[in-house]
Amino acid sequence: FRPFNRFFLRSSNGYQGLVGKTLGRRGAVFAVYLLLLCAAGVMFKVVPGGFIPTQDKLYLIGGVKMP
Repeated sequence: FRPFNRFFLRSSNGYQGLVGKTLGRRGAVFAVYLLLLCAAGVMFKVVPGGFIPTQDKLYLIGGVKMP
């Protein structure tokens, strides 16, 4: 289990560092969030409503093949 533990420890430390940096720059993170939110709103207005074909009935069908 040592390789897994090393990997997990590195991943955990990396995540902890990333969260620490993010919390240290709250204003910048919030600005990026607002920018992405505005971009999504603009794209919602720009992309035509006919982008999805009228024949689409919003069904999602999946299949599973068991042995």
